[in-house]
Amino acid sequence: MINNKLVLEAIRCGKLLELDVTNPDHLACMCAAIMCKDVHINNIGTLLGIAYRSQTPVFIEALATTTEFISVRDLIVKLSNKDMNKPNY
Repeated sequence: MINNKLVLEAIRCGKLLELDVTNPDHLACMCAAIMCKDVHINNIGTLLGIAYRSQTPVFIEALATTTEFISVRDLIVKLSNKDMNKPNY
């Protein structure tokens, strides 16, 4: 089961890192960070930064074919679009 709070925190951290959820590479990095089973919500930003800085095309291609990746990717897009409609204060 995908943790929505973890996804929302990854989206928040992704914005701070200036990641774009419409960019497939950025989205793959977000998915990879979220899919790490032992990650604590307080560490998702650090893990996301590491995933972004050390991404490889082979890793991203392999990850993008998994069912879990597709589920997480779709949830990020759904929640980030919902989140984008909120005003930023």
